[in-house]
Amino acid sequence: MLRRCMIMLIIGTLSACASMKKEEPVLDPSGLPPTASGTGDPAVIEVWNNIGGRAVRSLTRHTRFPEQASSAQAFTEIDFPDVAGDKYGRRITGLLQVPVSGDYIFRISADESAELWLSRDDTPFNKRLLAFSNKPTGYKVWDRFKTQTSQAVSLEQGSNYFIEILHKENLDADYLAVEWALEALGGAPLFTSLSSDDMVAYAGPSASEPAPPTVDPGSVYATGYHAGYSSGMNLLAYDASYPMPDQDNDGLPDFYEQLAGTDPNDIADALADTDDDALTNYDEYLLLTNPNSSDTDSDGIPDGYEVAYGLSVLDSSDAAMDFDLDGVSNLQEYLAGTLPNDPFDKPLPDGATEREVSLSWEIPTQREDGSALTLSEISGYKIYSGISESNLTTVIVLDDPMQVNYSDILPEGTYYYAISTVTTDGVEGPKSDPVALTVN
Repeated sequence: MLRRCMIMLIIGTLSACASMKKEEPVLDPSGLPPTASGTGDPAVIEVWNNIGGRAVRSLTRHTRFPEQASSAQAFTEIDFPDVAGDKYGRRITGLLQVPVSGDYIFRISADESAELWLSRDDTPFNKRLLAFSNKPTGYKVWDRFKTQTSQAVSLEQGSNYFIEILHKENLDADYLAVEWALEALGGAPLFTSLSSDDMVAYAGPSASEPAPPTVDPGSVYATGYHAGYSSGMNLLAYDASYPMPDQDNDGLPDFYEQLAGTDPNDIADALADTDDDALTNYDEYLLLTNPNSSDTDSDGIPDGYEVAYGLSVLDSSDAAMDFDLDGVSNLQEYLAGTLPNDPFDKPLPDGATEREVSLSWEIPTQREDGSALTLSEISGYKIYSGISESNLTTVIVLDDPMQVNYSDILPEGTYYYAISTVTTDGVEGPKSDPVALTVN
């Protein structure tokens, strides 16, 4: 076993960090070959430069998105360390090709924020948010937030699934990593980086010769039930024909388009966000929310925010609840811009301040059994933190054995830190004894 690291904690005043300019992608998207769905053309990363803000919405609501990308870039793996620059957004779209049928799990690591969307077919109209992070996770730290890892989704060999990955960077670090794994029975999933070998380019739906619908009795019932429920909610006449009239074949029945004020002959408006709540009109139809109101249940929290964090878009009572048990209601978290699913992230009390906490330690030279441990055998360190000694979670993994310090920014309160050493063979040593720190 490895020798425990000894850590020291230093509290300092909060200071701004200088930004370092890095090399940016320069491939001109107009010079890329034309693509077509399913032809085997490579998927690419589109980049929008000079866009500030930390949230993915800063990219998707920008006037240059999605048509006016600054550049596009081929890739091998979705594993990008700190190399691309500041104030930009990225989008990767394509068709995911599944090698083996089964239940798959996806996970994402990013700074500042990222989202992973996957459709149940080869069109974007049925895409759903599988995994996301609204705050830096630490490079390849997969368990900082619960939302980083998806639930298992069933995928079939030979089928193509539309996939979209959105990444927003503001200042300083700008890593992005996405991995997937076939769910294992009785063991840990074996994750690998999502790569260009897993994806081909997506060119958009064909305007001519749309694929005939596959008629499944269960789907017919579910579709009809949903349409009937939606009709009843809005006091509209229900059309029981199947398939339901949908002139532009965008997934929104004609009756619903008339209700929502969209065009039954325009396929693009299914993906529009009429009420600017981060949900497309197609999402609103499936969720039974109001496509012309950003807050269907009038609880003060936008529909898209509620969907992203697992709250109810049709029940206003959850605004007063406390999802992460940090003593702050979901509505207060939304208004303050903090995360309702992270007990470490909550609004500061009136008059409270944040402080910078610095950790430092010595490079270990011995294993726990007393044998020598050389620097070349150390791959890095794992830092743990929590609000109690018995509940520490991974904060970050440092992959530089020479790095013997780490800084964090914390509000007033008591926190516990521990650190472990990881060797080049992947073995993690025991955690150090937790050290209590009170920030005031």
